[in-house]
Amino acid sequence: MLEKQKTILIICIAMILGLGNFSSAQAEDFDSLCGDSNVELQEQNFQKGELSREEYEDFLRQCINHFDEYYGEIESSYQSDLSEVREKKGTLESELRYLRGKISGLSAQITQSNLVVGNLKLQLQDTESSIGLTERRINDYRIQLADVIQSVYEEERISILGIIFSGGSISSVFREIVALETLSTQVRDLLDGAEKLESYLADQHVSMEEEKVGIEREIVYQDYQRENLQSTRKTKDVLLTKTEGQEDLYQEELAKVQKEAEEKVGELKNKLFNLFDASREITEYEAIEIAGWAADKTGIQPAFLLAIVEQESALGNNVGQCYLTNLKTGDGVDVWGNKRPKIMKATPRSWENNANTNDFSAITEQLGLEWKDTPVSCPLSYGYGGAMGPAQFIPSTWMLYKRKVEQNLGGSLASPWVPEHAFLAAALYLVDLGADGTWRGQYNAAAKYYGQAGSYCRQVLNRIPKWEEKIKSVELTKNK
Repeated sequence: MLEKQKTILIICIAMILGLGNFSSAQAEDFDSLCGDSNVELQEQNFQKGELSREEYEDFLRQCINHFDEYYGEIESSYQSDLSEVREKKGTLESELRYLRGKISGLSAQITQSNLVVGNLKLQLQDTESSIGLTERRINDYRIQLADVIQSVYEEERISILGIIFSGGSISSVFREIVALETLSTQVRDLLDGAEKLESYLADQHVSMEEEKVGIEREIVYQDYQRENLQSTRKTKDVLLTKTEGQEDLYQEELAKVQKEAEEKVGELKNKLFNLFDASREITEYEAIEIAGWAADKTGIQPAFLLAIVEQESALGNNVGQCYLTNLKTGDGVDVWGNKRPKIMKATPRSWENNANTNDFSAITEQLGLEWKDTPVSCPLSYGYGGAMGPAQFIPSTWMLYKRKVEQNLGGSLASPWVPEHAFLAAALYLVDLGADGTWRGQYNAAAKYYGQAGSYCRQVLNRIPKWEEKIKSVELTKNK
């Protein structure tokens, strides 16, 4: 009893102060209070009747909130570290992309410059050959010019009288002299042209040699730049490898924390969920009590709510005879093992946020159930099956009302298979559909609840008088 009193006392303190205002000492109290051994002890106290269901439920809820906050802070810290590491990783990757681009660009420039230098070397060789050839021509022209000048000189030494006394022709002598002078002029012109060519080629050779030297110096500088960039890249590569290692480490630690949190909180939520026997078959008396409770919270007519649930599942006695086996296709089997397509819609409708198969998987996972082993309604000759629990909610509709149910339950986890939760969700939904206590309002709400009007609506409305009589009978019994 002392442990029980301590537990209740700490829970009451927590409810007054709120989890967000706990001191470190209070956090330590909760660590001790919600430890495995004490959770087991409180479960035993509840089973012995020393702890009421409300007290045990409050205990579990406070421990769930404590661990949610505790693991949430740790996860947030790892997420912050991960974000920082990923930002650093992104910066390094960006810098490495830039460095690789620069190195690649310099390598291309060096390759191009080497090609230019190689081409200049060939041109220099050609120019040197041309210069050599021109020099030889100049020498030849000089020899020829010297020979011509010598010949002219010798001709000019012959006297006119000598030519006359010798009986020679004066005109022929003059023609020879003129021819020699003409030849001398042509040879001089050739010599001048050759010398100019030699000078031009020499200038070109110097220019190309200077260009080659300049490009070679540029290649040396570019190669120096490339080596520096490659050194920087290697350093960045090492840093990136270390950063990736840190990222992997943080991810591993985060995954461990998330798994531990999922197991710890999931275990407590499962205990909380088990407080409500989802598999139990309720009596008509219990159904009337639950419908009255739901009516007090929503304003629904109890007899109309009972008529709906009876029409849907015989008050929870027939919650479905099919099982989903494939989340991607929505196909499954019935309880006899026959393959059945269209157990559940595997793609979202225009008004749905998710596919029903995905919502169904999320619902069962949160409740600690195995989706493959959880019964749902079989499809009719048209449309899909997949309705859950006594009120036969399809997963997407349940997700819309789940939070509202939990708010009305004070934060407890809502389940479509728990009669109290299913009745409350159906009442909230029917009121939203226009169930205002009038015949027309109830007819329209039933039609929208089922998805079409007709015989379903008439059968529901025909059940209302019977339930009104049963409700009166229960009230009379209570008043006696």
